[in-house]
Amino acid sequence: MEQFRFFVESLQMQRVNNNVRNIENFPYTSCGVVPIWLWGWESTRRTVLLDLPVKIVVIQHTVSPPCYTDHTCESNLKSIRDYHINHLNFTDIGQSFFIGSNGKVYEGAGWKHVGAHTRGYNDKAIACLSKFLVICGISDLCKQECPTIVSRKEWDGLKPVHVRYLPRPVDLVIIQHTVTPTCATDDGCAEIVRNIQAYQMDNLNFWDIGQSFLIGGNGKVYEGPGWLHAGAHTYGYNSKSIGIAFIGNFNKDQPTTQALNAAKALIKCGVDLGHLASNYHVVGHRQLIATESPGRKLYNEIRSWPDWMEDVSSIKN
Repeated sequence: MEQFRFFVESLQMQRVNNNVRNIENFPYTSCGVVPIWLWGWESTRRTVLLDLPVKIVVIQHTVSPPCYTDHTCESNLKSIRDYHINHLNFTDIGQSFFIGSNGKVYEGAGWKHVGAHTRGYNDKAIACLSKFLVICGISDLCKQECPTIVSRKEWDGLKPVHVRYLPRPVDLVIIQHTVTPTCATDDGCAEIVRNIQAYQMDNLNFWDIGQSFLIGGNGKVYEGPGWLHAGAHTYGYNSKSIGIAFIGNFNKDQPTTQALNAAKALIKCGVDLGHLASNYHVVGHRQLIATESPGRKLYNEIRSWPDWMEDVSSIKN
């Protein structure tokens, strides 16, 4: 009940918070909410926007067994989403948010979009499925801005052959470079990411693109295995780290300010969402294996970051 009371109070704050009026800019996947593109492999298909603030919260349940692990909760959500789309002919999963017995909140239609949960109330209410509960509305504590993350659907990526789940939170972020041309445009960056995925899957027999995230010179983050799944970026460390690769060769190129800021924002977002431990460390690829990655110029940049770990003897395999 205490969590529900806080949720309702948070929703009421929408009416008095004059600093958050543009819903397009609202960081609705903050406050520990697992966004739909992370658990569902694609962003919501819903396009009709809610008229905020809403005054009604509808509490529901799934009439299904509870889930106590990330894997089980995400698997259940995918089944619900598939049923809603393919059997009920919904545009996408109906409820606004879900809360698993693992204590995590999962985005459905979210704050922005009209869902399909309660006939006659879809356009004026937020619905939470219990076994599922949102504990955060709009408040000053929830204004962490996550960088723009381009989903694999948006960069036209292939689906992974297999996935392996990361035990989260992880406490290690490995910075790398792709040793490819740099990119400054959305189309150019997406093409490079597609080429990297094709090479790694076709020539190296990877299950998916190896890097957890890739960052373009345009300041956008491109989704790989993401926060939830183990990548294939650093042998011996894939199951206990997040690999962030800057697109380019930073032995000769200088990373853009936009790319550096996007990486810092992504890492902060990972902590805010509970995917990274609060005591995480950042290291360069070269500190763990024999490689020049992330390149001298990028390595020189990350060495000045406050979370950089100089002595890796305690974590090195």
